[in-house]
Amino acid sequence: SVKVMGGYMAMNNADDVLMGRVGLTLPFMPWSNKDTRAALEKAKVNQNKADADYITLRNKLSVKLIASKNALYALYDQIDFYETQIVPAAEETVSLSIIGYQADTIDFLSLVQYARELLNHKLRADFLTAELQQQFAQLENVVGTKLDEVIK
Repeated sequence: SVKVMGGYMAMNNADDVLMGRVGLTLPFMPWSNKDTRAALEKAKVNQNKADADYITLRNKLSVKLIASKNALYALYDQIDFYETQIVPAAEETVSLSIIGYQADTIDFLSLVQYARELLNHKLRADFLTAELQQQFAQLENVVGTKLDEVIK
């Protein structure tokens, strides 16, 4: 705190006297308030804790980012495998089964089973696509912005 005082005094049988006083308290000097050092140490401890919390949060976000990225790559691979390998092979099996059923070499239940497998593969591919969208949403949450805005 800073203190500034002033005054004027008239004395009997003497010249007038002017008085002044200036006071200044420096908070970090050894003779200052004893709580100041404790407050400074507490502030340093709080700053160190905040720094440690920041590093921990940054590391957690980094781990989430890597996990989301790896999950996205795995989903892309699975979706691609279903769309380029499994579903076309199942469609060909159903087509051949229809021909076999018409030629009376395959029974109706086998044809239905192959058609059901094809639908299950298409459904699995759709579920993987939905899971991919969820992973995108999680990654957007980690990044803090929409990915389509970042990608453009």
